[in-house]
Amino acid sequence: MQLKTWLNANLVLSEALLNTLLNQDPYNTELLILQIDYSINDEQIQNAIIALFELQPL
Repeated sequence: MQLKTWLNANLVLSEALLNTLLNQDPYNTELLILQIDYSINDEQIQNAIIALFELQPL
């Protein structure tokens, strides 16, 4: 739930896409990593760093 809350608050994902990603087992980390890449390219370095720490347990 913590990951879903963080993603919903900090990343630019639609609710439908967010639910699709987080309801898969295991999570589709490839798409989440693409979002990290987007954050880096968009100079949102803080968001990218936080996302990397959130993905580490996955």
